[in-house]
Formats: sequence, C-alpha cells, structure tokens
Amino acid sequence: MASSNAYRAESLSAHHYSGQRYSSLPEALYSLSCLSDLYEIGNVLGAEIDSRELREHILTHLSRAIRAQGACLLLYHTAQQRFIPVASVGERLPTAQLIATIDQQMMEQQALHGPGETLATLLLDNQCIVLVTLSSNNTLLGIVALLVTDKNTLVDERGLLLAFMGRVAASLLRNYDLSNQMRQDAINQERNRIARGLHDTITQQITHVLHKLEYIQRLMEMNCGQLILSELQHVQSTLNGSLHELRNTMSALLSPRVEKGALVETIRQIVNEYKISHPETDCVLKISGLDESQHLPPQLPSKIEMCVFQCIQEALTNVWKHAQATSIHIQLHRLAGWLVVEVNDNGIGFEPEQVLIASEHYGVEERHFGLYIMRERIEEAGGLWELQSQSGEGTTVRARFPMPNPTNELTKREHEILHLVSEGLTNREIARRLEVSIDTVKAHIHHIMHKLGVKDRVQAVAVAYRNGWL
Repeated sequence: MASSNAYRAESLSAHHYSGQRYSSLPEALYSLSCLSDLYEIGNVLGAEIDSRELREHILTHLSRAIRAQGACLLLYHTAQQRFIPVASVGERLPTAQLIATIDQQMMEQQALHGPGETLATLLLDNQCIVLVTLSSNNTLLGIVALLVTDKNTLVDERGLLLAFMGRVAASLLRNYDLSNQMRQDAINQERNRIARGLHDTITQQITHVLHKLEYIQRLMEMNCGQLILSELQHVQSTLNGSLHELRNTMSALLSPRVEKGALVETIRQIVNEYKISHPETDCVLKISGLDESQHLPPQLPSKIEMCVFQCIQEALTNVWKHAQATSIHIQLHRLAGWLVVEVNDNGIGFEPEQVLIASEHYGVEERHFGLYIMRERIEEAGGLWELQSQSGEGTTVRARFPMPNPTNELTKREHEILHLVSEGLTNREIARRLEVSIDTVKAHIHHIMHKLGVKDRVQAVAVAYRNGWL
C-alpha cells in the first residue's frame, strides 16, 4: 500500500445509529421513496434492460441517497478472489488503487452481517470513499464505492438507508443473472431441439438420398431403365420432403414478422405454403371473432402471437409426418375472454394417453417430442393445451389463451404519463415533471395497465409503440 495514501477503513456498525431518530417526516419519506425507486428498477425494466444500464441505474440511485460526486461498481469474482470494475457514474474513482486497498476479508465478513454492518469508509489520496457491501444469501457479490466530500456524511439516517439499498441492489443483480441464465438455458434447449429435428429428419433423408443415388448409378451400369425411373421418383419425393422440413424450420426462426403484429397474415402464408406443398390435402383456414380487418388486439403479448404461430406450424408438420390425413381444418377465433386456436385432421389418429406418457421423456419417437414442445410452449405463454385423438378417427389439437381486457380510451393525462414512462422516468421523476403527487402517478399507471390489459410498464410501452402512440 502506497505511503502517500492516508488509508483508514472502519466498519459502520448499527450502534452508530442507535442514538439517532429520523429528524423529520420528510427524511423518512425520502428514505422510503429511495428504496421504492430502486425496487422499481427490477419490477419495471426486467429483462428489457441490459447489464450495463442496470448497473448504471443502481449506481445513480445509491449516489443520490448521499449526494455522492462519483460511484463505481466492483463485482467480486469468487474463483479469482478479486474485485473487477464493471461500471461507473459521475466523477471517476481511482479503481486500481481502490482494489489494491480494499480489505477483502473484511468485505467477506460484512457479507455475513445485517445491513447495519455492511458499510465501511476509507481515505484514499485525501478522498473520502464509502464502500457499500453488496451481498445476497450471505454471499459477497460486489461493492459500490461512493466518492463523498465529507467523511462524516453517514452520521445520520442516510447510512442505514444506503446499507439497505445495497441489499436491494444485490438482489437486483442476482435476479438479473438468474434471469439471463434461464433465458440462455431456454435458447440452448431450443437449439438442441432444432438440431435434433434436423438430424432425425433432413440429415437422415439426405443420407438416404445419397445411398439411393449410388444404387441408381449401379442400375445405370446394368441398363435397368424402368427401375431407375422408379428410384428417381423416390429420390424426388424424399428431397421434396426435406425441402418442406427446411422451410418449416426456417419459418419458425422468422419471429420478427410475427412480432410486428402480422400474425393473421403470417398464418395465411404458412397455410398457403402447405397447400402448395401438399395439393392432395384439403386445408381450410377459418378466422372469426376479430375486428373487420381481422387484426388481433394490439395489446396481445407478442409471446402469445409467436406461440399461436408455432402451434399451428407444429400441428401441420405433425399431420404431414404422421397423420396420413386428406383434410385439415384450422380455426382461429375469439370466444368470450379467450383466443382459441384449433387444428383438426381426419388422419389415422392415435392413443393420446400413451403419447403423453412418452412425451414426458425426451424421446423415443420424434412425434412425441414435437407434442411435448408444443404443450410446453403453450403453457409457458399462459395458455391451456388440449389434445383429442382416437385411432382411425383423426386428431384435434386445441390451444386457448386468455385475452386482455378490451382496450379503453386513454385520457390525455394517461397518454402523457405513458410517454414519460417510455423515456425511462421513475414515478418520482414523473411526479416532479407534472407537478403532481407520486400516488397520483401510481394511480394513473395502474389505470393504464388495466385498460391495456398488461402486467407491467414495459408491456404498456410496447403496446403504445405498436399503436403508434409514441
């Protein structure tokens, strides 16, 4: 440690506050609003924010609590047992000196304590720095370092407030990492599903075609003209099947055209493609219960739109592969508070109980796996899945999704607040901008979400963009 640094680290224990009382009601309200605003980051932004923005939001909120001039976030790398700087706001701190100076063992010990003992101060090059320990489940996640002008800044309620904010910030970081891991697991699962599907169908079909071509070459040497023609027809049929499978796979990956609100048109496209590829099958699409332009309600979550598209596509693929059907009826309609999707065929059918038992395990047969994935997607999107089938009497696959409440007219004030929400302003900032109380802002936001039939502010902003309000 450099001798030029007048270094002193001290733990701010709970007894520092034992003789303190909140000096005034405004101070208590300020503390509550700081905690509330920090909590709101996780509730409002969720997965829509990237890690850099989340970290900077946390630093900004902690800095405001004690009017720090600058702040930096140091995440603790457990395997390497060292701190890594990942974000900063305001005046820059000497992070290299800071990391070299921090008492790592003391920070790990503080992670085991309650919020009243998770702060420390140190003097570095005549600068006073407050260290806020970020811990979750007694595990050290990192440190927020705050640059302040007065080493006695925390001799009041603000110190305890900062300690509790550190706990909230640690929870936000941990939950964000867990959500990212869950999303990555879902992506990997989908990649594996596509890879298995390609291997079990297209790869095997192409391998089969290569073998057939070798056989045809030998037939040509033997001048077996009629047999060659028969084998070539078989090869053509196999390649057509592979092409159809590739188109289905590619269509499943083209989610942007569904997310833009063109679900009905997209469904028509895949049905028309199926008719072209299978002219021997009578395929009928019926859409009812929507508005005159046959558009789905704009507040319908995009994940449901995508799920409806994938459900129909998977059902058509299953019919083509297994059902031997000559007729398919596809229905998309609104019934009471539900959006209902139904695909019915007159194929050979099967025994649902046996298939559903097999579908609980990834495997045995590809058709079982496809049904498992279909049900899983529908239930993850909040829908209900039904399967009806009987040997020799066809199959019906039905999915029902709860519809949001009908869109009511937003007031001028609600449009104004929704616009400010889209800019990323907190309730407190919106209240200050409009010169109203925070409770009034919260009430308006509650009414907006109720009218649009959404669960959070992110979905409300998405609906506003889709409707062209922003």
